[in-house]
Amino acid sequence: MTEVNGQWYIFYHRQTNLQKCCRQGCVEKLTALSDGSILQAELTSCGLNDGPLSGTGIYEARIACNLGCREPHFAYVKVRHREKTHPYFTQSGMDREDKPDQYIANMQDGAWAGFKYFSFDGENHISVRVRGTGKGKLKVATSLNGESVAVITVEESNEWQVYDAKM
Repeated sequence: MTEVNGQWYIFYHRQTNLQKCCRQGCVEKLTALSDGSILQAELTSCGLNDGPLSGTGIYEARIACNLGCREPHFAYVKVRHREKTHPYFTQSGMDREDKPDQYIANMQDGAWAGFKYFSFDGENHISVRVRGTGKGKLKVATSLNGESVAVITVEESNEWQVYDAKM
C-alpha cells in the first residue's frame, strides 16, 4: 500500500499458470476517510482506469477479478492431486513476449469468471473468443447469481473461435 500525490493505492497479485511463483501484478485505488482510516479495497477489472471500463471494445480474459467453480477448493490444492476442477489464468506464449496469449483455462460446468466494472451504454451484443474441448452455453449476467442478459452457445474447437449473442 502506498500514497502517491494524496491518493492511496494497494498493489497485489493474482496467481497464474498453476504455479506458486507465477503472478499477475494488479493495483486498485483506495479510499481514505477523514478519520485516517482506509476502506477495504474492492478487486475490480478496472485497475487505474478511473471508473468503469467501456462496454465497447476488446478486453483480455486476464482482467477477470474473480474465478470460481462449484468445488469449494482452491486451484493449488487440486493441482497437487493432478485434478483440475478450478478455472485458472494461463498463457500459451512465454513471459515477456510482445503479446503472450493469456486466457482462462479449465472453464467447465458450474465455473464462472467475474469482471467488474463495465459501463454499457446502448450496446446490444457481446462476443467471446474461446477454444477447447468443451461445448455448451456461457451465461452472461450482471451479478453472480443474477438473471442472464445473454447466453452464448460455444462448440468444441482446437482453434480460437468468436461467438456472440444479443443482450
